[in-house]
Amino acid sequence: REGKSVVLKEYPDHRLAFTGHSLGGALATIAAVDFKVHSAQRVECFNHAQTLADESARKTNRRRSWIAATRNVLQQTEVCTFGAPRCGNKVWAQMADGLLKEHYRVTVFGDIVTDIPPTRLKYRHCGLDVQIDHTGAGSILVDPGFLDSLLRRKLTKLSVSKHALSTYKRGLTGVRDSSLFLIQEQKEAQKLAEAESGQMGGSRDP
Repeated sequence: REGKSVVLKEYPDHRLAFTGHSLGGALATIAAVDFKVHSAQRVECFNHAQTLADESARKTNRRRSWIAATRNVLQQTEVCTFGAPRCGNKVWAQMADGLLKEHYRVTVFGDIVTDIPPTRLKYRHCGLDVQIDHTGAGSILVDPGFLDSLLRRKLTKLSVSKHALSTYKRGLTGVRDSSLFLIQEQKEAQKLAEAESGQMGGSRDP
């Protein structure tokens, strides 16, 4: 929290991102929720103090600038975690989802750490689930449905090795490469279609 004021003053137009892997991912989620809750309270306190305090115009403008910067960062706060375990119950997860509008929880198919603590102890995940494979094949599921998750669970063996940061890097690299390949294919198909269209148009000219 001590560095928050420095961030707001020096980078008022930047996005603030919380990220982490494994336990660091859970801590990043908790830290983001803590930031949203306490920063929002401070904004309200400063707004209230601004209406009551009789201060110089320069100091009032500086306060207004700080409040505007705080609001901007609050609106642009995002979370992206990798292999994070569950870190709260259903009520906490719902609260986190309400506070964190951009929260992406990346998981590798079969990562055993993302399956703990178990749901039978009332723990729940929060954030948008983004599932990738551990081989780097480029497969990705965003916000999978119940049947997708059930099939993945039945067909994929849980493993500690799939929790390694290198596994996540390999999976994300595969997604990136597959996406670039598809983009390139679309561009080439578009160029071919435009060339064929131009040839057909030219053949119709007298």
